[in-house]
Amino acid sequence: MAKRRTLKKDISYVAGDLFSEVLICAKLIPGIEMEKAETLMTRILDMYDEFIRRAHTPDGKDNTGRVKTYYTKWSVISRQK
Repeated sequence: MAKRRTLKKDISYVAGDLFSEVLICAKLIPGIEMEKAETLMTRILDMYDEFIRRAHTPDGKDNTGRVKTYYTKWSVISRQK
């Protein structure tokens, strides 16, 4: 299923970009608390794991109409960014 693969790639790219932005800000901008940056990086990784899990096993997998609606919703969201 090509759309699922595209969705997983988009999730990986967005999570990677967010993680690298937080890491760069934490290292280069003085005055940023490392504890808060580490908490934020942990939340980004948790979000990544959750979204990949949801993309891998969508709700109502046996109902093709629900699956199509599920992936259509995610593809519209990813195009808006």
